[in-house]
Amino acid sequence: MAESKVPYVAAYGNITKVLEKIKKASTPDRFSQDYLGTKLGMTGGGARPVIPFLKRTGFLASDGSPTEIYERFRNEHQSGAAAAEALRKGFEALYAVNEYIHDASDAEIRVSLSR
Repeated sequence: MAESKVPYVAAYGNITKVLEKIKKASTPDRFSQDYLGTKLGMTGGGARPVIPFLKRTGFLASDGSPTEIYERFRNEHQSGAAAAEALRKGFEALYAVNEYIHDASDAEIRVSLSR
């Protein structure tokens, strides 16, 4: 079932906030809860799940170090392509069912998740 393979964050607005802050902040050696709170100003429990999301989508390696996707995302001219690559990586199970899942309706996505 695709559902268990799809990254999920309850406070999804934090993803956008963190990604915007990533573009402006310096690149850390390791992206940790401390970095998230002190350097990016994202404190509280709602921001914590962003790190596993960033790992699942390829922005961060399993040890929290920024990847090549992370670096390309910070580049104004490569940001969109890097984000698209990260989404395809993180939501690979959905893209395997429907290569145009990004254009699908909520109902179509639910059907894809149940497969």
